[in-house]
Amino acid sequence: MQHAPREVVWSLTAQQDLIDIWGYFAHVASPTTANRLIDEIEAAANRLVIDPRMHRVRHDLIPDLPGDLRSVPAHPYTLFYRVNPQSAHGYEEIEILRVLHERRDFSSELPNTGSIEGPDQRGESRARSEPDRSPAPMVGRPGLKHPGFAA
Repeated sequence: MQHAPREVVWSLTAQQDLIDIWGYFAHVASPTTANRLIDEIEAAANRLVIDPRMHRVRHDLIPDLPGDLRSVPAHPYTLFYRVNPQSAHGYEEIEILRVLHERRDFSSELPNTGSIEGPDQRGESRARSEPDRSPAPMVGRPGLKHPGFAA
């Protein structure tokens, strides 16, 4: 059975999650450790193109989210995503919504409504119809400036 081509897109909030994760591990461990962890998280996201619907639907967290919220572990983190059947580009989008530590209370970190529109954590507008198509931030590479950490 032939599927539409799939692509992974990262929400602005998920990109900020990656930056925060990198900053934390670079500070408490090393930039090398932080890079390795981000690479593992990105690899888990990229594996979703094979079969994004193999992971369970998380109606317990956001029951009415269009595209059904799903999660995949990337120890010690969990990626929350949804599958959007057709983007404007003809691709089936796998939209990474958040990357949260497995010990966090997911229900308090995720909106409990069917919408993820509105301002993100930094107050920027997140239009659902236009997810960020750029690759995940070049975390740990030259040019990263993480707030709160000296360059």
